[in-house]
Amino acid sequence: MMQAVPQQTLLERLEQALKAGITCYQFREKGQFSLQDPQQIEQLARQCQHLCKTI
Repeated sequence: MMQAVPQQTLLERLEQALKAGITCYQFREKGQFSLQDPQQIEQLARQCQHLCKTI
């Protein structure tokens, strides 16, 4: 469902999936839309983690 998703929509799609009831999510930053800066990757991963904890 979430492969090759531009990062600006990743959080929105993750939120939808969480609200739909997913219980497991794996963050993998790769592919044509992947971030290259390690700090940006960590920031996005932490945003995903926060979303998983709050929904």
